[in-house]
Amino acid sequence: MTKVTVKNLHFKDLEVLQIELDIFNKYVAIKELTTDFLNTIITFDIVNSLYFVLRNKIEQSQEVYNISFTVSQAATILKCCNFHRADRDLYTKHVTTKLRIDLDKQLKDLV
Repeated sequence: MTKVTVKNLHFKDLEVLQIELDIFNKYVAIKELTTDFLNTIITFDIVNSLYFVLRNKIEQSQEVYNISFTVSQAATILKCCNFHRADRDLYTKHVTTKLRIDLDKQLKDLV
């Protein structure tokens, strides 16, 4: 199985990612439920599995994390990071931009 690895994530980065995925899941994907049912259900499932992956990492309490994601998990994180949300604070914007650039490159390299 192909994996996408994100390196040098800090504890706070993981917390930010977990919060952003939750917001994406609740407010964006729900709006698409009636228009794109199957993709929305798939997104819900992937985000829920990511919640536990990130929670397990956060509970390890390391200073720096290297995390491998499946291609579908990485694509879902990229969708979340690409989603424009005006009220993201500066640190959240930094984390989502960092992830967006890294995941976009790795996913394109797979093709």
